[in-house]
Amino acid sequence: MKRIHLQVARLGISKMASFTFVYVLRELDFDPGENARVKVPRTYVGWSTDVEARLETHNSGKGAKSTRGRQWELVNIERFRTFGQAMSREWHLKRDRKLRKQLAGS
Repeated sequence: MKRIHLQVARLGISKMASFTFVYVLRELDFDPGENARVKVPRTYVGWSTDVEARLETHNSGKGAKSTRGRQWELVNIERFRTFGQAMSREWHLKRDRKLRKQLAGS
């Protein structure tokens, strides 16, 4: 919990119930190896009103199906006033492979 809180604090977002957040996670412990087809860690884009709790859920194996069995770290977070704005941004981020690849490599 402390590590997750530090990640959220480092990105400059405090816990505020009146906002919806869109976040990008990067897979921890990624090892591409010599012959690996994939050269960058996986990323996951989601939304939540409580990013700390959501990251804990992902890391405990109870989050989205594609996040299970892996450990994740928070690499980007954006704050929105409405769910509609957040859903729209999430939709665009999920399709922006170039940005996600940049975030995964950082």
